[in-house]
Amino acid sequence: MQGIDINKYQAGINLSAVPADFVIVGVSDGVGWAQPHWRAQAEAALAAGKRLGLYHWAHGAGNDMADEADWFVQCVQPYAGRAVMFLDWEDPRALSYGPAGGKRWLDSVYTLLGVTPLIYLNGNGLRSGSWAAVAADYPLWYAGGTAYDVRMNGYHPPAYPQNVAYWGRPALFQFTQFGRLPGYGRDLDLNVSSWDGAAWDAQASGGRSQPGGTHTGPLDAACTHLLYASGGHMYLLCLATYESQWIPDPKVLKDATYVLTKAGWRVQDWNQLNGAGIEVGDINAFGRQI
Repeated sequence: MQGIDINKYQAGINLSAVPADFVIVGVSDGVGWAQPHWRAQAEAALAAGKRLGLYHWAHGAGNDMADEADWFVQCVQPYAGRAVMFLDWEDPRALSYGPAGGKRWLDSVYTLLGVTPLIYLNGNGLRSGSWAAVAADYPLWYAGGTAYDVRMNGYHPPAYPQNVAYWGRPALFQFTQFGRLPGYGRDLDLNVSSWDGAAWDAQASGGRSQPGGTHTGPLDAACTHLLYASGGHMYLLCLATYESQWIPDPKVLKDATYVLTKAGWRVQDWNQLNGAGIEVGDINAFGRQI
């Protein structure tokens, strides 16, 4: 899917005229401040048939992140179940709290709303500490890449990231802050997502990452890697590190599996667990985010 994120700077944007599968709207900042146009933008996105996301800008500067989470929830409560929730963690004042501060906000929103929010991080945010505990529970919206500061006309991202620290493949990728789209004459943040519409809807309603098959069969205790498909691509999941490796050409899969087996790795196909012919969407079937 393809989409944009907007804030007060895009007041008056005609979302029905701008091509986007989803629109992520900035709602709140810190405690007590709400973006004045956010409700109108959210309603316009839904009316235009776009999938909706809502985000909070972590302010920091002495605030308790649980209080910031509570304020965000007060604002967005009417949209629970209809929108995916996000934490924008890039303000230097918030970064000083470390990943534990971000997790406090995320955990609070999860408790209050019963849905799993995502965290937005750029390179500075990723380097601000160890995000392993956050990555275990919350998907990533990642900003960066080679085109981030380049003018882009339309959705033409560079290669989708596969090895972002702690997460591997992010759920969303913001690839430029200088995007141009038909129907709007100024720059926009442009994003692509590895999710499809059903996955977005499941996340909004309380799921975690991409919904898909249910783990119904036995996992070999000696298994070291799990082979699965998601979004039309094939991946190999390491069960020791929970890192996922994209297999760009399924034609080499047989050879790759043979090499891994000779190296002592035990590869198990997801379809052995769920029945032949099922394309897997849930990469968190064992309770861990990757």
